[in-house]
Amino acid sequence: FSYLIDQASKRNITLPKGTMVCSGAITGVHETLVGSTSTVDFGEAGKINMKLVAF
Repeated sequence: FSYLIDQASKRNITLPKGTMVCSGAITGVHETLVGSTSTVDFGEAGKINMKLVAF
């Protein structure tokens, strides 16, 4: 994340508090519903399971 901040700073780009940062998304950002789940599989490094919740 610090790399992203550094690169933005070098380009005179400010990231205000609360800015959503999505790096590495090759398919874009998609609308989802509360309760949606997803699993990211990194092979031998492990998996990340996510569930979208409202707060």
